Amino acid sequence: MKTTDLNSLRVTKALTSAVKPSFMALPLAVAMIACLGVMTPKAHAVNFSFHGTFQFDNDVPVINFTVAVPGEITIVTRGYGGGTLSDGTVIAPGGFDPLIHVWNADGTNLAFNDDSLFIPVNDDPSTGQGYDSGLEFPVAAGDYFLTIAQVGNQPAGTVRAAGYTRDSNPDFTRDLFAPPGSDGYFYDVLGNHRTGDWAIDLLNVNEAQYLSPINDNDNDNDNGDDDDPVVIITPDPGTPVTSPVPEPLTATLAFASLFGLGMAVGRRR
Repeated sequence: MKTTDLNSLRVTKALTSAVKPSFMALPLAVAMIACLGVMTPKAHAVNFSFHGTFQFDNDVPVINFTVAVPGEITIVTRGYGGGTLSDGTVIAPGGFDPLIHVWNADGTNLAFNDDSLFIPVNDDPSTGQGYDSGLEFPVAAGDYFLTIAQVGNQPAGTVRAAGYTRDSNPDFTRDLFAPPGSDGYFYDVLGNHRTGDWAIDLLNVNEAQYLSPINDNDNDNDNGDDDDPVVIITPDPGTPVTSPVPEPLTATLAFASLFGLGMAVGRRR
């Protein structure tokens, strides 16, 4: 005759009861998880529009921006061919041929563009050229820098601290591109005389701030403060951007809460 160890059965049953899911515990656990989700930090992406005017060919404005959640950002200029910025400002064509670079917080160059290939820009009605710049690429969360220069003024190295090749030549486009006998600034590569106007959209970031140009054309050691163009900076509301997965701490706490409630209710039964 087969015998049964009653003590073993009691232990097994007790263990089974301790981890048995309880329908009474689920609503409370779900509520706790929802609360934890509310406490998870949310990041709101914002679109920034900047526009201003260079005083010299070798001005290089710097924009510092922050991305809180990994994602794709878009940068596009509207100064050469004109167009409408993300905040609704209408920009007239006629500005110089821009060159943009993106740098990480350590000053290492990540991306650059002269003439936009994939982001639509307008052709200038007088030259027929679409020389505005555009970039669209994924970035990690962090701090970045965006620089705007005029074509012909390249970074002097792979880090932002190296400066630009035309830092000591405030009228280099006249020397490089202008017809003989020309004067002034802002000539494109075809020799067309332009203005110092620039405009740029910086889309899907969280914060952005205009910084002083990195040159000092009047040699007064003020880090370019009185060389600043008149800049209008307009942030416009963007759409909320949240991480597609819970933060690790939130997920851990949610699991712990669910398990703990199940254990507690199970023990009372």
